[in-house]
Amino acid sequence: MSVFTVDKRPAFGAKYEAEDYASYILHGFDRYALDGRAVSMERFARFLGIDVYCEHIVGDCSEILGVAAFEPQRVYTLCGALDLKRPAAIAERDIIDRGESGLYNFALGLLCSEYLMYLAKNGETDTSQLSFGLDTVASKRLEFVSLEKAFDDIGEDGDSPSCFALKLLMPKNGFKRQTVELYAELGVNRATVDGEKHLPFVLSQLSARYNVPEIAVLVRLKDLNLY
Repeated sequence: MSVFTVDKRPAFGAKYEAEDYASYILHGFDRYALDGRAVSMERFARFLGIDVYCEHIVGDCSEILGVAAFEPQRVYTLCGALDLKRPAAIAERDIIDRGESGLYNFALGLLCSEYLMYLAKNGETDTSQLSFGLDTVASKRLEFVSLEKAFDDIGEDGDSPSCFALKLLMPKNGFKRQTVELYAELGVNRATVDGEKHLPFVLSQLSARYNVPEIAVLVRLKDLNLY
């Protein structure tokens, strides 16, 4: 059993190289996603060969979004044990019970990002289980990660799973175009957009279009210097 820590994560290159890598992967999955269409991370996970589950892990998605298992193993939930035969994403069922489809899509986006980084570094030789977010731990020492924590170091750590997940969920070119169109509709630009007057509308529109939480949209806007 190995622990997948921050200093073991592969470097996906500089910021713009990571953007190109995300676009390259998505093009093989669904090239229309690059033009601004929402990316279904449930379909994308299965495209990567990951089984998707929805189970009550702790029963509260404010405590944990889900757990990723990269190798066959047994994972325990509130409803019992899951014997996994392939890499799997287990989303906290409370997300679905609350009707938070954007949060569900975001959680799976984090898994896909973690999985791609794991394969790039470890291939298929190690057995590890990771919690969603920036911290990754061995399966017998699960560490719950909240939505807020997923963004704690995103501005400082360009190789973080959260940072790369945003590039998969909101591909650069389509996202920038749609943001500029919304700004034009409001009669503003990046320099003049008002955080109280205009931003709530922009966040609401892009959150609905990309099926992600508004906090993810806000971080992506800042990541691309659009706000």
